[in-house]
Amino acid sequence: MDRTKVVEQILKARNLQYVVKEGFDEYEKVDFIYYEVANGNRKLGIDIAKEYTIFFKTWHAHYSFDGYIEEFKQDLCDLLDNKMCAACSYLGEVSNENAGAAGTYYDYQLTKELIEDEFGSGKIVMCYFFDEELDREFIL
Repeated sequence: MDRTKVVEQILKARNLQYVVKEGFDEYEKVDFIYYEVANGNRKLGIDIAKEYTIFFKTWHAHYSFDGYIEEFKQDLCDLLDNKMCAACSYLGEVSNENAGAAGTYYDYQLTKELIEDEFGSGKIVMCYFFDEELDREFIL
């Protein structure tokens, strides 16, 4: 299946608005297609170049075209459907300059105990969902 069709089928099935940018990455020496998907002020990016890459807040993940397409589709659907969030840790104020470790977690996993086990104490961990009204904050 065409690599863009995989993405467009998922986005169209959810009636999501998106902008497509195409270009050439001089550093990687490869053509790319970038989808910017918006839900209010919240944005999620999908890059197709040497692999699929999902960008969401300070988290991102790479998915090889060889063997990881199903994982890519599942993660993308779960993020867009608010089943999964991107959790980002911050030392001090919540800002890009203070951002630390990041990962993804399913909604049912979000307990203070799990978040503290994963990120340690002395941090603020923001759990960002595609629907920003579902966001959660943990002060550890």
